[in-house]
Amino acid sequence: SPQSIVYDHSEKKLGSDIITNGDYSNGTTGWSIGAGGTADTSSGALVYTYSGSGNNFVKQEGITSVNGALYKAVFTVTESGGSAYYGYWDGTNLSSSVINLDTGQKTYTQYFTATSTSITIRFVAGNSNGNSITVDNVSVEEVLMGNHATTSFFGDELITDTNDNYVGDFSSA
Repeated sequence: SPQSIVYDHSEKKLGSDIITNGDYSNGTTGWSIGAGGTADTSSGALVYTYSGSGNNFVKQEGITSVNGALYKAVFTVTESGGSAYYGYWDGTNLSSSVINLDTGQKTYTQYFTATSTSITIRFVAGNSNGNSITVDNVSVEEVLMGNHATTSFFGDELITDTNDNYVGDFSSA
């Protein structure tokens, strides 16, 4: 009898982390710090405090990605002051990927499809003097799709004799 196989493309596993120094164990290596603030990694996380004027960001750019691949970004941010955000940038578009960061500490997860072979992730503190964000445990990993299959059979019944049908309790069998 004919059969149909359906693949659901479920997440199978994650690829390698494409972020450099996402735990800040090497200070700010791999990260660009906006000149409008200061960065401190002595706590094991990156604390960025905005001075009120100038570029206001912590970013990692030139991250090699696969155009069209699905990625999972995870990061922990403690935000104080309001108006802070995170964004994934493909060189052309930022607005569709922006996550406004809540005040306090929170771990965020974002799935996005890379639209180029080089991406940037950016964290921006609020726009007032003294606003700060603490960023830690940043990772971006490609979602490697699985092919979990479901098979459906169509056509004639395999049991055609009513004597072959068993109805009853299988618990003692």
